[in-house]
Amino acid sequence: MNSLDIFYIMFFLNCLLLLFRLNNILIILFAFEFMVVNLLFAFIYLSVPFDPISLLVFLAVVAGEASLGLSLLVSVLRQSGNDNILNPSIDSFEGF
Repeated sequence: MNSLDIFYIMFFLNCLLLLFRLNNILIILFAFEFMVVNLLFAFIYLSVPFDPISLLVFLAVVAGEASLGLSLLVSVLRQSGNDNILNPSIDSFEGF
């Protein structure tokens, strides 16, 4: 088993986590972040020719996505009191 198989297994397990734990927003955000980091490590392992600038742009986009997700999570937590997606109080979300 080489290292690329480990990346595939980790990506598959993360997809399973995402499918079976869809009731918490925080778990979904962590799963997406782990998928992005796993893809980054796989690209680095495969020696895809990245310029340093493109790598920094990729990391900046990932950081922006993480901050946007966490700010949305904080907004939902302030509005409803928990981060469950299946909670009926999120359906009556009135905005910011």
